[in-house]
Amino acid sequence: MPITNSPSSVTTTIRQSEDLGKLVRQLRAEQGLLQIDLAGLAGTGNRFIVDLERGKPTLQLQKVLDVLDLIGLEVVVRRKGATAMVSDGTLTIYHDERHVGWLYDTQPLRFEYASEWLEHSKAVGLSPSLPPHAAGSLRRWRVGLF
Repeated sequence: MPITNSPSSVTTTIRQSEDLGKLVRQLRAEQGLLQIDLAGLAGTGNRFIVDLERGKPTLQLQKVLDVLDLIGLEVVVRRKGATAMVSDGTLTIYHDERHVGWLYDTQPLRFEYASEWLEHSKAVGLSPSLPPHAAGSLRRWRVGLF
């Protein structure tokens, strides 16, 4: 059971074990936990948490997954270059592996930018409204997604 139920649905691309270690360290600190606290909650030794946060590449995968679950993270695997992921009536949109935002299956359709996209120097804005002739085709398109 996760320690936190953070409403944030920000995705992070992990390419190296060090990237995952930094993320674990950041979330542990945000939750006010010491390494020894997290180790106790996870049923591991303190050395395991130290190694995880340092990005040791040879740690036991199941233990890593258990710690991630405990701090409120989950691992989602998708094909490289995928432009979108669909779940629970929400289309998560990516551009060149950068998270752009979410398209929600609501009436009317609603789009929300991800803050990291708006802060990116090469961010391209999307039109906040659709021309009337495009709305019908977009709705037909999204019916196949959700």
